[in-house]
Amino acid sequence: MQYSLTGLFERIPGVARYASVRGYREYIRDSTIGRALVSYLALPLALPKRLRETVQFSNRGIAQEIPRALNELGYVVDIVGFREVPKLSLHYDVFIGHGAQNYRQISNQLDVQATRICFATTANWRFVNVAEGRRLLDIAERHGFLLPPERNPPNEDAAYLDSRAIVCLGDAFTRNTYGDLRDKVVCINNAAFPVHLLPSQIDKSSGSAKRFLFFSGGGNVHHGLDLLLEAVAGTPYELFVCQHIQPDFGRVFSRWLKGLPNVHVLGYIPQRSREFLDLVRACSWCVLPTCSEGQPGAVVECMAHGLIPIVSRESGMGLGDLSVTIPELSVLGVRSSLDTAANMDPGQISALSGEVARLASVDFSPASFRSSIEGAVSAALLGGSVGVDGA
Repeated sequence: MQYSLTGLFERIPGVARYASVRGYREYIRDSTIGRALVSYLALPLALPKRLRETVQFSNRGIAQEIPRALNELGYVVDIVGFREVPKLSLHYDVFIGHGAQNYRQISNQLDVQATRICFATTANWRFVNVAEGRRLLDIAERHGFLLPPERNPPNEDAAYLDSRAIVCLGDAFTRNTYGDLRDKVVCINNAAFPVHLLPSQIDKSSGSAKRFLFFSGGGNVHHGLDLLLEAVAGTPYELFVCQHIQPDFGRVFSRWLKGLPNVHVLGYIPQRSREFLDLVRACSWCVLPTCSEGQPGAVVECMAHGLIPIVSRESGMGLGDLSVTIPELSVLGVRSSLDTAANMDPGQISALSGEVARLASVDFSPASFRSSIEGAVSAALLGGSVGVDGA
């Protein structure tokens, strides 16, 4: 199993939590205009530059690009973990905080004039809980088993209300989950580290239209694996499942996970590993019937390799005609989307795959992400409404 150096350090108790970076200024261009504090992940920038993550963008890439964006705006940056509550002794002009675990405690130590920005990687916490609750209830009604919650994010209202802006991964759908606060929400695209492919490496015209890749982080129910398993049962479609299977979920859905000849359960597969590259060459589609996201980095990564997304509107991808939208989170809804994809003309699939890969290399690039962060911070510094419709 492959791990990055960052990933290995994260497995040492306490290292990721207590890591911090002080005086980060690698991308300061000229003179500085102030100091910023970022509360997210510090470990990715605590390592020497040559050892930093360059494969897995989401979380680790974000943790590198937000401080770089602030440097390019002229701010020296201090970085702490999103669970830590440091005792502040310096003046900060800008604070970017993530989640509910330390936002209020840090904000209370800042000067009134400091610009506070909440960085969110999901839809509104209330929406997340309700959406997953509906999926759990759906399984209970169909199969009789009530599985435990997988996400259950805490109350983040204090961070939402205290901030001048909420910068969120996602699109207009994601923004609208924030209800009356939507005017202070600016949604931006997630990103993938650069993928350098020849046109022949993303050609999907050679018989892979009926192969679907489910490549996902944790959350079997949250990401709709149950719907996908039932949707491919009895079809000529092949499904490759790259996700850790929780024991309770595995017991309830063992019939589909173990008994279907067209379902291949592979477990965790690292990005850009040989196994992963073989899969993205074999498949035309990545599919994610998720009930709630900010914007899934796993889908963005697959796009960079030319896989065409089949996603729910709740995914926050906002891709329009460059994807197949799952009309509803049901077995029939997922099945209809798979049918639409599998029956597409091979030439159309090949052309669409190329467009998706090109889009990922531009609109979902680290440079685009960094530019979006810079724009959001600049708008927040000016005051007033910063919310815009999604990425």
